[in-house]
Amino acid sequence: MDVTGGPPRRTCKAEVYTAQFLFTGEIEPLGKLLDDLNSADRGYVFIHPVSIAPLIPDCVLGTFSRDEVIVDKRDIIAVYLADEVDRAEIGLLKKEERVIAYTAALILRATFHLGGEMRTRDMFDAMTTTFIPISQVSLFPLHPLKTPVPSNRELLLLNKSQVIFYHLE
Repeated sequence: MDVTGGPPRRTCKAEVYTAQFLFTGEIEPLGKLLDDLNSADRGYVFIHPVSIAPLIPDCVLGTFSRDEVIVDKRDIIAVYLADEVDRAEIGLLKKEERVIAYTAALILRATFHLGGEMRTRDMFDAMTTTFIPISQVSLFPLHPLKTPVPSNRELLLLNKSQVIFYHLE
């Protein structure tokens, strides 16, 4: 008897950004995607089939593909959901602030969504989750990249622990 089987899980077409690589493929959340990304019980993201594009300019690797890879969530800067239906499932808080956030590889100018009484300076301390949705995102590489990244995304799931500093626009 196969106990690992069961019904097929839902998959989401996604781009997963780290400081070194851009992974493009399908992620397979257990339940709701944002809950799965923020689960302390799950430290890794399973991506399949996947194209892996190096971002570091002097990387000796070219773009390559694998049937599946497992990526440490702590290394993920952001996740882009390619399907509008998947993006529509992500709830956004009503209060909006335009913020510029700096990571090791990307600068993100975006609308951050806050709770009603939350101050921008306290937002990362007040938010109990690691991955937070940001919208109307402009992406700027901090240095030249081997693989270009899109300059605009309507919604990203940002790993706030990858943000080195931020300020209001």
